Amino acid sequence: NEAGWKYVFDAFEATDRDAKRWSLPKGTTVLVECAKKREDAKILIDGKQPSPRLRRVLETAISATLSTPPSGDEMYGSTEPRRLGETWPAQADLVVKDFANEDVIVRREDVNASVTLRGVRLGELGPVRLVRIESAVANVLPQPPGSSYTYQPGTHRYVADWALGPDGKFLSATAHVVTVSNMRGKTAEGEDEAKLYTYERHSTWTSTPLSVGPAN
Repeated sequence: NEAGWKYVFDAFEATDRDAKRWSLPKGTTVLVECAKKREDAKILIDGKQPSPRLRRVLETAISATLSTPPSGDEMYGSTEPRRLGETWPAQADLVVKDFANEDVIVRREDVNASVTLRGVRLGELGPVRLVRIESAVANVLPQPPGSSYTYQPGTHRYVADWALGPDGKFLSATAHVVTVSNMRGKTAEGEDEAKLYTYERHSTWTSTPLSVGPAN
């Protein structure tokens, strides 16, 4: 639920802004107790607190804050029935707000996002809708709190396939995200530094109910 999450990783590899590589072994369990502010959330890796550097890396791949609008359904859903194969635009204003929640500045006119109903299959509890989300955003400006670097406007690409149950909730999803930006700052020795910032994530997740009541 929104107050906490349990993640079991099949694989996790990441490189932080200091070019240090991080990895977690298959089966690693991460428990998250969410909070309004990311820094107040409680995160445990196999029952132990991660180092501050590993925590910052993990926060790019997990949800550590209590849900704040907009939701995925509000951004990419539809208030009217759609035909198989039909494509409709995402709610660009809400996409901009979602970026702002993650300390990233985006302008509405730079958002090009759409959703396509790619298929419908029969699941255990009813029809499952398969949708593809494609989003390309220009002039993305990361503003990470506490960062000693200044970021230049970059690009963001998001492609995801969602499987949605009869109630509209996630059953499974895959997503590929790439954000690229130039950044400038100073090294630990105080020297000026310019480098390319690249954030890339490929994720697959499945939602499994803890229990299912009898069908009506």
